[in-house]
Amino acid sequence: MVINSERALAIGFFCFSLFMFVASLNITSSITTGAAGPSFFPRLWSIILGILSILYFFEAGKRIDPDSHKGLKQTLRENKKVFIMLAAVLVYIFLLDYLGYIISTFSLLTFAIYILDIKKEISKLKIYMISLVVTLGTYFVFTNILNVFLPSGIFY
Repeated sequence: MVINSERALAIGFFCFSLFMFVASLNITSSITTGAAGPSFFPRLWSIILGILSILYFFEAGKRIDPDSHKGLKQTLRENKKVFIMLAAVLVYIFLLDYLGYIISTFSLLTFAIYILDIKKEISKLKIYMISLVVTLGTYFVFTNILNVFLPSGIFY
């Protein structure tokens, strides 16, 4: 059996769905039996994701072309921006509690727009303005309208 990148992605999604299902078993249910408790939707979505990833695994097997096998280096080269953004999001998640929502989100958006701007048509001032407006706009909506507390960080 040949494992191409699509099958590897399907295996990754299946493992993630298993992780989510096992994690949802730890959610305590304080509601009486027969009603949908707080663990119902995480379990439901993890089962749906697991089924879809199995279907995707077998569908990806039908499209395998043995002559188009790519090596790891070529895959990394072609998807360099994807891996850079993945690393940036992981750093963002780590720094969110320390720097706070505003500083972390502004930094991530600025970096993402700069990296993903293929033609380099957007000036740095526009990148900063877009990042600032989106960050402050989402912060305002979540804190004032939805009453959701966002991480304030060490500077506030």
